[in-house]
Amino acid sequence: MTGRGAPAAARTDADVERLLAEEMHGRLAPAFVTRVVETERAHDSGLSAVELLARSRSVLLAWIRRGAYPLSTFPTLPTSPLTTTSHDQRGTDMTHRQTGTGATTALSQEECWSLLEQNVVGRVGFDIGHGNRIYPVNYALEGRSILVRTDPDSELGRCVELFGDGTVLAFEADHIDNERHRGWSVLVQGSGGRVSAAEEESLRAQGSPHPWAGGAKPLLLRIVPVQVTGRRVGRDW
Repeated sequence: MTGRGAPAAARTDADVERLLAEEMHGRLAPAFVTRVVETERAHDSGLSAVELLARSRSVLLAWIRRGAYPLSTFPTLPTSPLTTTSHDQRGTDMTHRQTGTGATTALSQEECWSLLEQNVVGRVGFDIGHGNRIYPVNYALEGRSILVRTDPDSELGRCVELFGDGTVLAFEADHIDNERHRGWSVLVQGSGGRVSAAEEESLRAQGSPHPWAGGAKPLLLRIVPVQVTGRRVGRDW
């Protein structure tokens, strides 16, 4: 602190980490503070120390606003609203609205995976500290895991870089018949991480996701399910 009680100036990345660690003491794990600063710097190497401080503080405060972050279990993430609502819970929340007449049927685990095998496009959900994100992605199945390719500099890539293996992710795929008011949806709640180069080589024979979007996407991610739920709406589907 300076003589006037204002925070000392941040001149280097180390200063940024120190200032934020002091500011977040008792609220966020120091290792988490360091990881956020490193990730923001990696994303934009041109940031000044002051800009890095402001951007990193914004991410950290977002986590604090969402709830207390464990101080001793880094990098375990706090529960996110994005990944805690199952299809069954969503159905219960909607019962009072009476918005449709189609019969709703819960899908078994086998039915969920069978339907996922039929698709190549889904949506991955995550939170890097700036609010929930949901992006469409091409995917492929590896047994009972989901493979996704992305750019390391994308928000999804940064999220996995920030939180490492065990990153909390949600994945959803569906198919809708608008004319007949029927369809299905499968929601996978799980954890994600990088696929190693050695593993990726062995996966080439099995097939990996082929992104439709242009640009290099060298980062291969694996989503390991924790919970899989699904619903079918309408008959003869």
